[in-house]
Amino acid sequence: MKTLLAVFSGTGSALWAARQLAEGLGDCDIKPVTQCRPDSLGEYEGLGLVFPVHMWGPPTPVRRFARQAMGLAGKFVFGVAVHAGQVANALGLLAKDLRAAGGRLAAGFDLEQASNYLPWGEAAPSDQQAVLNAAARAKIAVIVAAIKARHASPYARGPLKHRLFLSGFINGLTRSVVLRMDRSFTVSDYCTACGLCARLCPVANIELVAGKPTWRQHCTQCYACLHWCPTAAIDYGPNTAGRARYHHLEVNLAGYLKFAESGRPGVMAPGS
Repeated sequence: MKTLLAVFSGTGSALWAARQLAEGLGDCDIKPVTQCRPDSLGEYEGLGLVFPVHMWGPPTPVRRFARQAMGLAGKFVFGVAVHAGQVANALGLLAKDLRAAGGRLAAGFDLEQASNYLPWGEAAPSDQQAVLNAAARAKIAVIVAAIKARHASPYARGPLKHRLFLSGFINGLTRSVVLRMDRSFTVSDYCTACGLCARLCPVANIELVAGKPTWRQHCTQCYACLHWCPTAAIDYGPNTAGRARYHHLEVNLAGYLKFAESGRPGVMAPGS
């Protein structure tokens, strides 16, 4: 089954998961979801949407693509939600968006990885990340078997109170606010004007002005710019300075850039 893995990833966890899936499934294309055309699915029998959970839902580019995707009839469509402890109803929101496009979420899986949300705390140490990776790798083997068999199953979801409050109320309340939350990013004198942040932003939200990054208010809060900055010059709010940065242990900068820049130009902003 030729499969498109449409991936959103800021710090590599979802990209790593997609790579593991592709290795197990074979005959897969991995592409940034921001570079996937809704009318370009004809050659694929399967479609996998692999993404981190943001504000207890899929990132805006994932939801937009799911709502706009064409020709989903007859395809095995599945989701893989990467989270740091609570999937809530992220896959339920994805299923709703696919129904709007005439499709169906045949199966939905969740994987736990380390958190990259630095305002809430420092990145987990590498030994803890390795434990999470080992558990995720084992779970991916089970996921691969289910996808190969085209086994339809209920999607993973958290407790009812999390589905209603976190994915229902909080996600719905903050969806438009998130786009403008980039106003809290700051740049220190450690910035070397390398431009890396602008190159790797998955939604082209960063513009260099006099060599310094400025954010354009269509952010997804993926924190790629903050975590990949080679001099830790980018911070968010008052609490991230000095905290250890994160990227997946098995995804390096060169590999992430190759993924992030594939198919450019033409990255779609979250609201487009």
